[in-house]
Amino acid sequence: MERPVASSLDSSSRRLRESTRRSLRGSTAARRLRRARTFAPLLETLESITLLSVMVDQLGTVTPTSAPAANGSPGGGYAPAQILSYYGLNNITFQTGSGGKVAGNGAGETIAIVDGMSDPNIATELQAFDQQFGLPAPPSFQVLNQSGGTSLPSAGNSGEQLEIALDVEWAHAVAPDAKIVLVEANSMNSGDLLTAVQTAADLPGVVAVSMSWGGNEFSGETSYDGYFTTPSGHAGVTFFASSGDQGGASGPLWPAISPNVVGVGGTTLSQTSTGYTETAWSGSGGGISLYESQPSYQAGVVTQTSTARTSPDVAYDANPSTGVEVYSSAYGGWVEVGGTSAGSPQWAGIIAIADQGRAALGEGSLNGATQTLPDIYSLASDFHQITSGSNSVYSAGPGYNLVTGLGTPIGSLLIPALVGQGPAQPTITSITGLTLTGVEGTSINGSIASFQDSSSSATAGDFSATINWGDGTSSVGTVTLGANGAFLVNGSHTYDDSGKYNVVVTITSTGDGSGSVNASANVSDAPLTPKGLSSTVAAGKSFTSIIGYFYDGNPYGTVGEFTGTINWGDGHTSTATLQSNPSGGFEIIGTHTYLSAGTDTVKITITDSGGSKTVVTSTITVTGSSTGTGNPSSPSQPPGYPGYPGWGGFGGWGGFGGWGGWDGWGGWGGFGWVMTIGSGGSFTGGSSSIITGWWGGFGSITSDSGGLQGGYGAVTIGSGGGYGGWTSQPVQIGRQAPSWNWF
Repeated sequence: MERPVASSLDSSSRRLRESTRRSLRGSTAARRLRRARTFAPLLETLESITLLSVMVDQLGTVTPTSAPAANGSPGGGYAPAQILSYYGLNNITFQTGSGGKVAGNGAGETIAIVDGMSDPNIATELQAFDQQFGLPAPPSFQVLNQSGGTSLPSAGNSGEQLEIALDVEWAHAVAPDAKIVLVEANSMNSGDLLTAVQTAADLPGVVAVSMSWGGNEFSGETSYDGYFTTPSGHAGVTFFASSGDQGGASGPLWPAISPNVVGVGGTTLSQTSTGYTETAWSGSGGGISLYESQPSYQAGVVTQTSTARTSPDVAYDANPSTGVEVYSSAYGGWVEVGGTSAGSPQWAGIIAIADQGRAALGEGSLNGATQTLPDIYSLASDFHQITSGSNSVYSAGPGYNLVTGLGTPIGSLLIPALVGQGPAQPTITSITGLTLTGVEGTSINGSIASFQDSSSSATAGDFSATINWGDGTSSVGTVTLGANGAFLVNGSHTYDDSGKYNVVVTITSTGDGSGSVNASANVSDAPLTPKGLSSTVAAGKSFTSIIGYFYDGNPYGTVGEFTGTINWGDGHTSTATLQSNPSGGFEIIGTHTYLSAGTDTVKITITDSGGSKTVVTSTITVTGSSTGTGNPSSPSQPPGYPGYPGWGGFGGWGGFGGWGGWDGWGGWGGFGWVMTIGSGGSFTGGSSSIITGWWGGFGSITSDSGGLQGGYGAVTIGSGGGYGGWTSQPVQIGRQAPSWNWF
């Protein structure tokens, strides 16, 4: 059951509603606001701005006490150590450039708090708070008026003073080494408060502005959302506002509903014998905006609407029954205070710690509208999701809800994530290069690297990867979550050639974190497939033809990568000529002359530059009569010289002469008539007698462009051979050869 709300807050709200419109119409602050901005003058439509805190003690009345409550706090509320421990804010550290560590406490950052009216005792109240809980004094604590001066407004009522004490003390509790500036507006009217917001955001070093107040939505509110943006030329500023303490019935409040503001809802944080439980607080304001469009960072995360802005964005302990300890002179000392206004300054402290970590990396502070809000919506796993409870209109549940937003922070996860740039901001660690194996010409697929991230909340979508494959090409890798929380970089590539390749994998977070590692790819030579042929040739005749084929398993292989050696099966070898076949594969071409009839098995050894080999086996059937043992292609037997037109040329050395036989092209004829054996072919002698002794016959005669050429050859017949003569005139086909002069 909720404890009673202090009556001073109700009277303050009534006074605000009665005075706000009058003050807006003619106040100097309102006129200054219209001059400072180009917005249309719609401030008259603003509803009253209400302090969003409620205060109770254990008896239901505000009763100062000096006796510690059961939980160790003098007023019965949670102490800083308890809150910081539950929300994971007590052990944040950052790495320094020298390799050391510093505590995450907001050092070097400034938090601005905007409240209405003045608390004249705030300095001594903060001192009492620090002494009670062993906190250091802030490095700097300033109190300014809404214009930035030191002439402060009149003292507020007890509720307004309590609000100031709550905001200052708990912003300091979360970020004890951050500087604090309290900007006090002249009144609780909207013109004065917005002027104070503008002043606070413009102050040097300010990274967060906390606003524990709000009012009902109004039709012109979008014209004033610009007040909650980082000033030009200023480092990033994040704005926080309480979402309201009246539950869902009154709808969302502005400025918490502004798309430029982080709206903070409320929970009930209950301590049990085993720890804590957290549920939605019934007073947490929230809902769907009537006027603000859905910002891009809520798209796909907010399911309650696809067109409008919703609030809250986040939550924090707010139930007065589970409130925090505050020292307020207006209430005589220690009191337990709740309300969503307790969460806004503490969230400002969280962002100050994150910006401290970013500063250590040389990065600027976060911009609320363009960085903080998009970042937190991408980090749902860095929050305690609140799945039970309601605010009378909406219920909490898994994922985003209209009572507690994304949930309450897990500081040990959220702050390191915010320290990077962009969503997720992972810290890449333990990168390991892996090895892929495959075959040239065939796609290689698999994991090429693995890595881990320091945050357990990171997802595969937080990273991208580029793979340089070591052959002059690169591609984008795919990051997946593997076993034991490790991430894998997967890639696919086809190598044109075999070999071992050095692969470089570069992994980049969605912010600025990155790392590289060397991996490798072992690519083997593609297999070769042989294809033999069967063919028939004539004995004694030189031939040049395709004697086999082979196919490379690598479709990118070229003919220049291969060599071939032919074993003709007759004791002779030669080098093959290789050429691509238009239909695929490669042709093996050889030139040879078989001297004897028969069947020969030809083996062609094909060698790839990558080391692969194959043997192509073909069969050649040799037909016809056997010829001499001489080999016209032998290097020891020089070729003949071409004849001149009308004159016979000198032939090469002949082989063994047979009965009226011939050797090779245009074999050696006997003495006597010459006859045509085919067009452009060989001639043989017409003599039927056996010629013996040293006398040789006339050599081959072939047609050459209408002329004839003689041969000069030696034949061995029986015991010896003679030399043929040479023609003294063209020899016509079918005519008797002239007489020969022998020498």
